[in-house]
Amino acid sequence: MDGGGGGGAGGVVLLSVPLYEDDELVTPDLIIEAQGGDGGNAYANISPDCPGPGGGGGGGIVGLSFSASAYPSDVKIDAPPTYPGIDGGTKGSLGVSCTDYAAISEDLANGAKDGGKGKKLYSIVLPGDPAP
Repeated sequence: MDGGGGGGAGGVVLLSVPLYEDDELVTPDLIIEAQGGDGGNAYANISPDCPGPGGGGGGGIVGLSFSASAYPSDVKIDAPPTYPGIDGGTKGSLGVSCTDYAAISEDLANGAKDGGKGKKLYSIVLPGDPAP
């Protein structure tokens, strides 16, 4: 019997977006998410081995064409909990009947961890972009 599956990675989002003179984008709010997926749960009532849950997927990468100092307020990437953006996924959980097994770690994660936070990259240049 296998444990819970791991969460998928957040992926990559690359944007080359022009800013206007007032540092506003074309759209009122641009919400970008590259969040890792949550790990799968595991249930001991289907296996005597008490398999572990899946780990959370890592957060993704968001690359933006403007600099950090020109970062417009209407771009929402990383402002949890409303905009989780590049957060890693949470680890799965075990069914409560696993608590009787001595081999299980105290936090019932059995080794599973939350996914790590992703990254924001600024001033990227994509192929085909005009020279800065």
